[in-house]
Amino acid sequence: MLSPSRIYGFLTILPLVCPSAALSAPASPCPAIFDYALDRNYVWIGRLRVSGRQVALPVVTRVYLALSVALQSRYVGLLELTDPVELAIDRIYRGADRINYTIRFPLPYPIPALTAVVVNNVTVCYNRRPTLSLVTTILLEHTFPTNPAYLDGRSQTSLYEEPHDVCGRAGRSADPMRLAGFGEWPWLAAVLLERDRGLEFHCTGNLLTEKHVITAAHCVKTRSGRQYAPRKFVVYLGKYDLSKWDEPNSQIRAVENVVIHPDYLKRTYTADLAIMVLEEPAVFDYFVRPVCLWREGGSLGPYVGRLGAVAGWDREPAGRQSLNARPRLFYLPLVDQEECLRSHRDYFYVTSGDTFCAGLRNGTGPCYGDSGSGFVLPMATMDNDVVPATSVVDDFAVDRMSVVWFLRGIVSLSLLDPYRQTCDLTNYLVFTDVAKFTDWIADTIENTF
Repeated sequence: MLSPSRIYGFLTILPLVCPSAALSAPASPCPAIFDYALDRNYVWIGRLRVSGRQVALPVVTRVYLALSVALQSRYVGLLELTDPVELAIDRIYRGADRINYTIRFPLPYPIPALTAVVVNNVTVCYNRRPTLSLVTTILLEHTFPTNPAYLDGRSQTSLYEEPHDVCGRAGRSADPMRLAGFGEWPWLAAVLLERDRGLEFHCTGNLLTEKHVITAAHCVKTRSGRQYAPRKFVVYLGKYDLSKWDEPNSQIRAVENVVIHPDYLKRTYTADLAIMVLEEPAVFDYFVRPVCLWREGGSLGPYVGRLGAVAGWDREPAGRQSLNARPRLFYLPLVDQEECLRSHRDYFYVTSGDTFCAGLRNGTGPCYGDSGSGFVLPMATMDNDVVPATSVVDDFAVDRMSVVWFLRGIVSLSLLDPYRQTCDLTNYLVFTDVAKFTDWIADTIENTF
């Protein structure tokens, strides 16, 4: 008979701390503009803040470091902008308080000491007494912008000086049936996402207030369902041609917060809404103005058959991989819910009482890049009130400047063409019905101003 044996297990717990994180950083000689910090990987970095006031372009920044060991490779570290270059340049033009840099050190440890910072040949920080025995001196240099196009002067004033504080006032279009004209839809926002290759156009948004842009919730999440960090987004307002950065009268804003509707479901696109809170408020002028939030109740019946406008930077012709540089404009009829459900069985899974359908079903319409675009309905002003403007879109008989546009929907999804693997524009598009979420929108705006 075998006797039972005892087996002892030993559990080893390893601390999840990087060696560099356990070290203390040297004291900063200029704490107002430079400090040390741990990044998300628990590696020490330097954070530099240079005044953006009265700085001439190009900006040449030099950072001098002292290291107590010899380097075994040619890599000496990296000085880079913390924000995208477009945002940094825009802040300089607007007299921003600072330009933010990140300093990557050549080794995780020892941590180098800062000895000097020089911006455009002006010393802004100097360490008179480095506290370590000097072995290696390091010079990191950064110049921006390097693209000559960014050095062109940009207008700081609008073509129209008077402020426009009325929402939903569209400009005039030179080509109303195809391209959205420059300044025609002043609430149109281009939402850019920072990827490995830099900033790329991602989705379309709509300006609600000087601090808030509404878009689709699926635009602010990855395919795996994770939410992008707000700092990954940059919003262009007053934008027309995406191929031109230095467009006059456009405004660039960073995003400080993104609020997704709590009922959003990726699988069914339920409550497909998100509100971006801008880091700095927009300045309203002829080219940048908010759209009016829907206020005519939640019923669809009175508006079935009405044409609504949808503008955005979609792909065209269908299947092309590149986006249109300029926004395209479509006028789409709003259809009855029962008609939408009867037209294709898939609508039973992706529509609800909080959505509506619209579209021409002729192979044309919004597609990739238009997610988050607004479906706006025109109302004519009459005796300080608004009434449905049925002829505005049909034949442009009414002066466009006497019409107020109200945001009724947000582009959410289309059915998939299985053969071309793109939007099936022979079927209707599905929009999130903004009228069903006005209380949430108002509460979100109030709580994030």
